[in-house]
Amino acid sequence: MSSQKIVDLRQKKVGIQEHVRASSVRAEDTYERPKSNLRARRRHARIIGGIFLVIGCVFCVWGIHALSYLPRFSIAHFTVSGARTLSDAEIERVAETIVTPDGHAFFSHANLWLYPRDSVEVAIRNTFPRIATVHLSRASYMTQTVDIVVAERIPYARWCADNSCFFVDSTGYIFGEAATSSRESMETTLFFGPLASSTLNPVGQTYASGYFTDLRVLVERLDQAGFGVIDVRQDTVQDFSITLNRGFVVRASFGQNPELLIRNLQLILSSDPLRDAISSIEYIDLRFGDRVFYKLKTGMRTDAKARL
Repeated sequence: MSSQKIVDLRQKKVGIQEHVRASSVRAEDTYERPKSNLRARRRHARIIGGIFLVIGCVFCVWGIHALSYLPRFSIAHFTVSGARTLSDAEIERVAETIVTPDGHAFFSHANLWLYPRDSVEVAIRNTFPRIATVHLSRASYMTQTVDIVVAERIPYARWCADNSCFFVDSTGYIFGEAATSSRESMETTLFFGPLASSTLNPVGQTYASGYFTDLRVLVERLDQAGFGVIDVRQDTVQDFSITLNRGFVVRASFGQNPELLIRNLQLILSSDPLRDAISSIEYIDLRFGDRVFYKLKTGMRTDAKARL
């Protein structure tokens, strides 16, 4: 028999697969190497860009800091308008104190565009309780003058205690001591009674807080109806009394309707028992709705009733 050679094709197939796999790995390595290098370059570029950005921001902030202190971009002076009794110079001095604080701020407080306007306005109002509103502005973008426009509170009444009187505005806010000889003091209604706080200085507090508007309306309506008001006194947390120029006192409670109180007062004064005895009335008590009590200087009556 002739000899036969046997070739194992399975080994050749395995060898071919290994060769193909090796070639594929080399190709992938060749493809991945440029790709990873590109990512590294991009990451390096981002880091360098971030560093330059931070440096640029630092230079910008430092530049703004330097520019903020330049005299050309700083407030030169303040002007005040609207003050009636307060000194313009004193108001200006308060504003200057805020824009030129002790120490050296990073940004100048006197800079035309960076100065603390709100802080200046608050400081002026806190320093001068007589000032109701204050507004700061500049006439043009580059002007170095800041205009301070203020509006002072108008005295509506006086609150008095312990031989001292203080002005009260139309909201009940106590804002300044009243000189007894001033014209404003002579033309305002007197108010008496406790305040919410018992501090020695009543300035900054509100008289009859929450009820003063109704109280003011009642006083005005009484004046319009011919009942001149001499003074108002808060007797308790809920009650008050009003002394009229007709020689008697009206008692009422906070929260009552001013129009209804005046109507009841007119009704009781026009009733038969009091029509001809007004000069003899000591007080009229309107605190109990349609049941009105009064006291004559000669005795007490408790059965008077106003019909609504």
